[in-house]
Amino acid sequence: RIKGTANTNASACVEVTVAEGDKKTFEDITVTGYSGVYDGKAHGITVNGLPEGATVKFGTIEGIYNSGDSITFTDFTNGAKTVYVKVSKENYNDWTGNATVTIAKSTPAVPDGLAGVKPSEFGKSDGKITGTTAAMEYSKTEDFTSAIDCADTEVTGLAAGIYYVRIKGTANTNASACVEVT
Repeated sequence: RIKGTANTNASACVEVTVAEGDKKTFEDITVTGYSGVYDGKAHGITVNGLPEGATVKFGTIEGIYNSGDSITFTDFTNGAKTVYVKVSKENYNDWTGNATVTIAKSTPAVPDGLAGVKPSEFGKSDGKITGTTAAMEYSKTEDFTSAIDCADTEVTGLAAGIYYVRIKGTANTNASACVEVT
């Protein structure tokens, strides 16, 4: 209405409706992030297209973020990681959707500097492999079906023969290729 003044009354009112804005869909949200081989560093994901104050969850990290915010993560168990986006029901549906980043295992180089030392006499089992570390393992077969952990600096108590040595796999790395030591 037109408001009243000292000399006039207020006019009759007119009803005006302001329609709701369009709701966004998850397709409006984009997630970009680290996809590659684990390198021991923290990496970030960036989420775009969020309404202000949306909740984003990646692994054990959860927080309130706005469009274009970056989240740094250090949860480096391997495989596909899912980024969940949760926003208010007025703008989206709860837990609207997700996107995935993939973290792959790295593979270390083959061990080097290893040497076989023959037993003191024929038929004895006092031979050894020098140059090993506790991060390595050895086996009598290339398939490592019976892998044995190496000791730091050397493996002792070995009979004459061919042994295969490699760097062990971990939660974040594959086992290396093996080297043959006689």
